[in-house]
Amino acid sequence: MLNDLKIISRKIRNDKIFSLLILSGLSLAFCVGIPLVCNIKFHESFDRFHRDHERIYNVYIDEIYQGTEDIYGELPLGFGEYIQELFPEVESMVRTKDASEVLISTGKSDTWKEDVLWIDPSFKDIFHLELLAGNKSTFLNRPHEVYISESLSMKIFGDLNSVGQAMKIDGKDYGVAGIFEDYPINSHQKFSALVSLKSRIPNNDYHTFDNYEYLTYIKLNKDANIQELEYKFEDLVRDYWMPWVEKNYSLKYVFNDENSIKLKLLPVSEIHLKGSFVSSFEQESNQSVIYINLAIVGILLLIAYFNLIGFAISRAKKQQSQLFVKRCFGASKIRIIKSFINENLSYTLIAFTISLLITYIIWRENHLIIEDWAALSWVQYFAPVAALFSFALLSALVSGLIVGILFAGISLKNKNKTRNYSGFWLNQVMLVSQMAASIILMVGVISIFKQIRFISAYNLGMDTENIVVINHGHRIRDHYGAFKTELKKSPLVEAVSCSNSYPFNWMSFSSYTHADAQDQTPFPFQYFRADSGFKRLFDIKITEGRWFSEEISSDENAIVLNEAAVRKFNLNHPIGETFYRTDAPSEKYQVIGVVKDFNFRSLHHQVEPLLLCPMKENDWWRYIEIKGNTASRDELIACIKQAWNKVAGNEYLDYSFLEDKMMHLYQKEQEIKHTLGIFSLVAILISCFGLLGTVLNATLEKTKEIGIRKINGATIMEIVKMLDKDFLKWVVFAFVIACPIAWYAMQKWLENFAYKTELSWWVFVSGGGIAVVIALLTVSWHTWQAASRNPIEALRYE
Repeated sequence: MLNDLKIISRKIRNDKIFSLLILSGLSLAFCVGIPLVCNIKFHESFDRFHRDHERIYNVYIDEIYQGTEDIYGELPLGFGEYIQELFPEVESMVRTKDASEVLISTGKSDTWKEDVLWIDPSFKDIFHLELLAGNKSTFLNRPHEVYISESLSMKIFGDLNSVGQAMKIDGKDYGVAGIFEDYPINSHQKFSALVSLKSRIPNNDYHTFDNYEYLTYIKLNKDANIQELEYKFEDLVRDYWMPWVEKNYSLKYVFNDENSIKLKLLPVSEIHLKGSFVSSFEQESNQSVIYINLAIVGILLLIAYFNLIGFAISRAKKQQSQLFVKRCFGASKIRIIKSFINENLSYTLIAFTISLLITYIIWRENHLIIEDWAALSWVQYFAPVAALFSFALLSALVSGLIVGILFAGISLKNKNKTRNYSGFWLNQVMLVSQMAASIILMVGVISIFKQIRFISAYNLGMDTENIVVINHGHRIRDHYGAFKTELKKSPLVEAVSCSNSYPFNWMSFSSYTHADAQDQTPFPFQYFRADSGFKRLFDIKITEGRWFSEEISSDENAIVLNEAAVRKFNLNHPIGETFYRTDAPSEKYQVIGVVKDFNFRSLHHQVEPLLLCPMKENDWWRYIEIKGNTASRDELIACIKQAWNKVAGNEYLDYSFLEDKMMHLYQKEQEIKHTLGIFSLVAILISCFGLLGTVLNATLEKTKEIGIRKINGATIMEIVKMLDKDFLKWVVFAFVIACPIAWYAMQKWLENFAYKTELSWWVFVSGGGIAVVIALLTVSWHTWQAASRNPIEALRYE
């Protein structure tokens, strides 16, 4: 072994170009592989830090109405109460209501936007919570108290001694009762403040089945059977939920093949990667992150070790005489094979060590990566990195074994009897595999770019440009009219509206029943409640009837449907049709108009039935939308701030642009695009290293042929074409193999979108063309060098 290491060290010193190419290819693959396997570990760690996380579940509803399935996690309060009371398998239950970017302030003028979670006090019994100050036994037992994170305490009060301090949350007074350690980032729950649900709904019957707003979690006993419990939940639906609906709304739900409601359980540790099928968790990641990362690591290691085999064959071809001498002096075939294995293991060890150092330096400088992954200790990342290293050692062992077996069979009877290693089947397999992998990655990158561009250019059926949304606009409710008047004085403002929500934001649901239909089953409409300016601001198109008018008093009880709702209820003549709210059958609403379908959710979803109703005087609303008449964001915001400061006093102006909100919906796709783009370039670069090894094999074996052809008058270009032709046919073969694989992979990815681009033929041609051009440039560079050599030197070499 020691002798092998000396020989390997000598080879590295004497053949620096070969060694540099080998180490560069392996190091590049490991520099990508190490952070990717750590990223996999990070995503798989979500919500596993809770004690007994394997016994914690989210309760969600799987509802099928008229054959259409809807899965959602927001439940009424009553489910939690009855689950806790009726089922002994349930050890504890907690409900949560989250709100992002809630305004928090103190007696000073400063205001902060924070994520707040309204919870039952039992939160501490189910989820991890490390209190730094405050009493766990009285945790959130009193109304109007709040527990805040240590970072929020430092930000607002400047220290951790903030217990007893006063603060306002969304305009209401609270007292700080405790401080908790910052919550781990690898949690699907994001918050910096905890408030009791009783502070939000102090005088409510918690057994009600109204208001689908609360996520419900349960912790089960150790011996609980999940399947049996889900089956028992049917009793809760049949004996409590449905009778309550029938009593309060005079509705009898009919269960059949097209209508069913079930309560199901989702392990909390699976929410991040597997829970996106529940509407409440659709912003979480999904398992495609794991599959994509694993695929990239596998492809890069495959290419890197194919390169290693190619270079080993080239080097052994040049040193074939040395191998013959070793065999003559008694070296066994096993000894020859071990020498090749040891050489590959040595290269792997050196490259992996280099990659660890490079990765550590990059992580140390990149604080964003550390901030995300710091939720896990370095010790926890040891396992995935060790697994990658073990796989690399196995790959080195197999590749060394392949090359060793190939050259251990060298003939002792006739040392001049050589094999055509460049024509060896493994060379073709390596070449085709490398090129196919590169083409697949390139096609993936181009397809994702094409889909994102399709999303950006897609006609949503409404105008979304230059629209500013003011969050918490209801805080100036009494001054909204004056604010609107001030804005309209400016030529920079085209339209102003207020509403309960806006497109691409969270949606409100309300149950309505078609009064004129034989089927009186209620339908959960998504709806916008807005003033008359909503249509003009978003440029919504009317296809039939009209929009609301503030001058027509009867429009107070009017509604407008979209085309999807008209199709859902099979309304041939929708104008004049009557609906009523399920919880108030006496209140009738007449359809006065139909709007053209517009996408109010991301393009992952089809346009769903939508109901639009006018804003009444005492109706609740939260947002103000402002349509700008200028391309300059700075000018528009300055205009809005001037009007706001004039009428709002000290109220904090919290605004965002609708276009930014829309792009955030496709953040996962943007991340995949950047990831694939970078790693495709790395894969092609490593492939180029490997192609050099394959070219070296071919040119070494055709040295004599090249010399003879040049003496007989062949030009350099003719020789280059002859050498390139052999590679080109295998590249074309790789393209044929790569296309169906890339097509299938991208079709599966595009299934995440209801509206998607086509996989055009030019995507595959472009991906293959880029890979082929890079490969041919790499090949031609070396074949040009071989063809340019003096033919006398080539013949002397032979």
